[in-house]
Amino acid sequence: MALGIPFDVPMIDEKVEGIIDVEALIMTTLLLIEQDRMATDLPAWFSRFSGLVNHQKLKTMFKTMPDQHRSVILEKVNQSPFRGAPKSIRDIFSLKPASEVVSKTIQMRERKLNTIENVADASIMIRSRLEYGTGFRADIIALTHIKGFGMKGTQFAKLLCTNDSTVSRVLGDLKACRFLDQDN
Repeated sequence: MALGIPFDVPMIDEKVEGIIDVEALIMTTLLLIEQDRMATDLPAWFSRFSGLVNHQKLKTMFKTMPDQHRSVILEKVNQSPFRGAPKSIRDIFSLKPASEVVSKTIQMRERKLNTIENVADASIMIRSRLEYGTGFRADIIALTHIKGFGMKGTQFAKLLCTNDSTVSRVLGDLKACRFLDQDN
């Protein structure tokens, strides 16, 4: 299972190999998606777990990516069952709703997805978002789980597709409550 979607590959150990950035995984999947099961599983995943997606981050990633990548994604989502994703996700890509047949297919695929508990067990970022919400605070907290992951605030902002002031405020809050100390 990869964030709840059934695959024939093992999940990575995030504490060893690095944390999966949910929105980056979504954008990569959209770039590489074919007319296969993933074309229905991704919108099904959104139907079940869209509350765990940082919509602003996803929108910013999409708007700031190179034009050729953005056009590939738009072409793919317009030709696939992706229109069966929730309205909040469709709005990011300016998509119209899916037909009733596609919507029913997405609903059937949604039943095949793993539970939120199992997804949270497999993903540090998802677990952090369940604990702290989908804002940038949750992602910064998730990234603190990576050993030796020292970054400046501007690097965090770039990585998380947000502005420096947001990261600065969150880091200040985390230091004030002693979640972070001088070493991290």
